[in-house]
Amino acid sequence: MKRVRLVQGRSSPCSRSERCTHRIPFFNLPTHTQLPHPPAMTAPATSERPSPASRLPTELLFRILEWMPIQYAEEVREDLVAWTITSSCPGLREMSLVCRSWREAAQSILFRSIDLARRYQVCGFIEAAKARPDLAYKCQSARIGMAYGTPEWHASEQDQQELSDRFVDALELVPSLRNLVLRTLMRDSHDRLMHTLERLPLSSFLLKMYDATEEFDGRALMFTPAEIYRAIALPTYAFELNWRPHWDPSKTDYALPPDLSTRIQRLSVTVNSPPGFQRILRMVDKSLTSFSVYTEHPFDAQGVVAHFSALTGLRELRFESNMPAPVVKHNRWFADVIPALKRLERLSVSEQAAPPCFIRSLPPSVKLVEYIYWDRRPDTIVDSLVEILEEQGEGYKFGLDEFVLTVDEEAFGDTVDEETVEDLTDAFGKLGVKFRVGFDVANIPEMQFVSI
Repeated sequence: MKRVRLVQGRSSPCSRSERCTHRIPFFNLPTHTQLPHPPAMTAPATSERPSPASRLPTELLFRILEWMPIQYAEEVREDLVAWTITSSCPGLREMSLVCRSWREAAQSILFRSIDLARRYQVCGFIEAAKARPDLAYKCQSARIGMAYGTPEWHASEQDQQELSDRFVDALELVPSLRNLVLRTLMRDSHDRLMHTLERLPLSSFLLKMYDATEEFDGRALMFTPAEIYRAIALPTYAFELNWRPHWDPSKTDYALPPDLSTRIQRLSVTVNSPPGFQRILRMVDKSLTSFSVYTEHPFDAQGVVAHFSALTGLRELRFESNMPAPVVKHNRWFADVIPALKRLERLSVSEQAAPPCFIRSLPPSVKLVEYIYWDRRPDTIVDSLVEILEEQGEGYKFGLDEFVLTVDEEAFGDTVDEETVEDLTDAFGKLGVKFRVGFDVANIPEMQFVSI
């Protein structure tokens, strides 16, 4: 008698043709289409038991599949926040084809965080989300918008506008979204986008807006200053802005709208528009604890020092000023701000924002300092630090625990010898401070991984 391998109480697996017919388009996974039951049969007593895969407890199965994206999937990594993009984890798609229970677990995890940049991705996701709103509801994190280097980035304005509308359509289908990286969209999608953002329960919003074409004028930009101020007023804990250099103060209204307040604690800003930056500082002075600032533009010290000094609640701060050579203007006014930050514990600052002597005016609360110097002659900054430290009298002690000098690795190897490094290490050691050299910027403020 011919034996039949059969798992009792379960429907037979789909054939190859059936699997190709019933799929969620975006992730290429089978849907909940009811599978046909075979005729009732009695399995022989010697029939094999169900496979271990189909007998795993649900909780254990979820833990196994949740672990996989961390190992294989892409990650979003910004200044203050990071998360795993589960939709790019290749193993989970195959896992979903093992059996029904594996399919349910894998689909749920795949939809937790998504990346939509191409037309086929966003259209497929919209179709899948409409067919399975329960999966769309599980989406916690997303990176959405046109990405540089894709064919869509160089498409016609009409095609880009149509695609921007589809991106907003996708956002409207994920009511539980908490973490969002918003890339470039076209201006005409603005009103719907603002309405959608206001009703999403966002805790992390990162704005990565760049012009898709080189000839956009200010009117084609997605956000005005007032709209960015309103976005900052959302109760977010991480936020990143990229302002455009052609926001000309003579043509742009930077006035701060009335009755706006914020509870934001963690803020990251790339500043190409100093006038707007000053208004942001006014809004966050009472709540901000972690702050990261990057700029390639000189600020007017008279207009910004008072606002910066008012950030008295800061615990972590990075201020990286990186103006292209030859540098004529600096942002060294920042050295005058440091003593006012009485609660600061971790500081990262570049040479263009503060001369080496800033270490003399550090508040006692500061325990870790990173000094960033990308110049081709790091030996000059090493000599300056040695000289400054030797000027301190015997018995002088910093409140500082550690000082990190971050430099270009190649330039450091070409210009600084071991003896000079030892001299600087000894000079810090005499003041009770640990010294080391780094070649990558330190994790200041400390990046947080988002739970999804």
